[in-house]
Amino acid sequence: MHTLVPGAECRRCDGFIFRHCQNPDDRAFRRTCRLHPGTSGRPRADRKRCGIDFKPCPGMRRAGRPRYRRTARRSGTGGRFVHRSARSPPAGAAGVGGCSRLLGSAIPAGPIRRRRPRHAHGAVCSLKRPVAALSAGRAIGLMLGFIGVFSFDASAQPHRIADVEYAVLSQTASTLRRMEAPASASTEAENSITINTQRTFQTIEGVGGAFSEIGGEALSHLDAGTQTNVLSHLFGSPTGAGFTFCRLPIGASDFALSAYSLNDTPDDYAMSQFTVERDEKYLLPYVQAALQMAPSLQFHACPWSPPGWLKTNGKMIGGGQLRNQPEAHRAYAVYLRKFIQAYEAKGIRVNRIFIQNEPNREMKYPSCLMPPKQMTRFVADYLKPEFELYGLSTKIWAGAYQEKTSQYAHQGLADKAFAKAVAGVGFQYSDSRMVQDIRLMCPWLPVMHTESECFDGSNNSLQAQALFAEVVKYMEAGCTVFTYWNMILNEQQCSSWGWAQNSLITIDRKNKTVSYRPDWAVMSLVSKMARPGARRCEAFSTGRFAPLAFQNIDDSVVLLLWTESGSTVYRVRMADEEFNLNLPANSLCAIRMVSTDEK
Repeated sequence: MHTLVPGAECRRCDGFIFRHCQNPDDRAFRRTCRLHPGTSGRPRADRKRCGIDFKPCPGMRRAGRPRYRRTARRSGTGGRFVHRSARSPPAGAAGVGGCSRLLGSAIPAGPIRRRRPRHAHGAVCSLKRPVAALSAGRAIGLMLGFIGVFSFDASAQPHRIADVEYAVLSQTASTLRRMEAPASASTEAENSITINTQRTFQTIEGVGGAFSEIGGEALSHLDAGTQTNVLSHLFGSPTGAGFTFCRLPIGASDFALSAYSLNDTPDDYAMSQFTVERDEKYLLPYVQAALQMAPSLQFHACPWSPPGWLKTNGKMIGGGQLRNQPEAHRAYAVYLRKFIQAYEAKGIRVNRIFIQNEPNREMKYPSCLMPPKQMTRFVADYLKPEFELYGLSTKIWAGAYQEKTSQYAHQGLADKAFAKAVAGVGFQYSDSRMVQDIRLMCPWLPVMHTESECFDGSNNSLQAQALFAEVVKYMEAGCTVFTYWNMILNEQQCSSWGWAQNSLITIDRKNKTVSYRPDWAVMSLVSKMARPGARRCEAFSTGRFAPLAFQNIDDSVVLLLWTESGSTVYRVRMADEEFNLNLPANSLCAIRMVSTDEK
């Protein structure tokens, strides 16, 4: 049993907390804690280097206040990073001769020579540190610390399989089933999954879907009890999906009943005729009902088009471009600011706003071109000053970009003023390499997913499998949010411009029936397992389908896996633990592992 020193100083390293232990038999021990109050676990933006999420060592400091310059560079061997201080620590300084993040004890003063001790985060440190006066006991402690870098935490509690929830998919419908504490399989596993909870990545902010006017209109055809049941499947927790981060349109999206803006009065540059009256019929009641069920629900909003009279083509649909004139830019900034204020007056706080949906595409539905230079100028010179003037807390995010062939995000974020003005970057229908490029280009900016692939309205199980592959792709690229497209559609499964698309739920307005599609099962399991605050863990599989693993803030570890069609026995490895499980074939399974101490 390791006892933490009362009042000991905590040191954070890439999301882990290291605390000193007063066990006299194990002075070199550090306990890792993921549930530390008051820390975000996110590396400081100004300390990242070379496009890698990297936090320099806080142990290189002098007593009283920091005195040593901290930088990072590639060492040229294996892509490792090397810390270098501007000068070596003087005798008597705090953490003399060593780094507080070493998995070993402090080193006494003595003759010094260059060393590169390894840190808990895998980097090496080129601090000049005393080595001659090492006692045998401390040398052993230091060696044990190094061994700990390559092994799992010895203090980690053993786990057990708490339950397995899996999707039962027919051609166009789905249900979820649960196996409580399934027994280990007796047969040999054909595929194995390895989870490394010691290597974690981004912190998840939420999972959700998009509200639309067509969805709100379909929901209004149901009686109050059925509406509540539908919304509980989306926002209820723990029985429903428990969505936590959803998307709002600003004016008409392509799934509005018709094209409209929140101010269709030409030349009203002061936006005195701005109104959300159109939204009050179907969209706002839909959103407000969801908020009643999930009060902590967060929102990101995006326009598909500015008001038509502010555009070069004079209409909402068919593309065109925001007029490149100061009065048009100023009026549009006021328009977006008034949207935030109007929705907040209705009890809906918009957490972040995107500037333009797919700014590189001209479509027959509401759309607008916004070249990178125009977007950067609009945000830096008009939108951000407008938000600051009125004290809005809503964050401005770049996007929502569609980066398959264009490089709008790359060109826009090359502008330093724009890169500093935005709080993050949103992507949809994009190559994951584009997302990763932006993370390398601007490592201080978080990235998120804003819209899933819409498909063609077939709502079949193969498309659900492709949806899960999309979740894996964007999560592995570092996204903190995943957003499904239409949560609810009517029986036509079609936009007002004749484009059939998938949805989580289909409502037949004439027969008053509700169908839960295969995509609903996929998004429900993803949302249930990847709760806000969870950290994505390293996970590998020998099978065809890539897995996803998360460690939630309650210390449970969850694994999402699409199983093979011809194999049902899987071996799950985590630290020195192994589980052989019989899992349903060709299905999405969510395996939850908890500490053996948890009931």
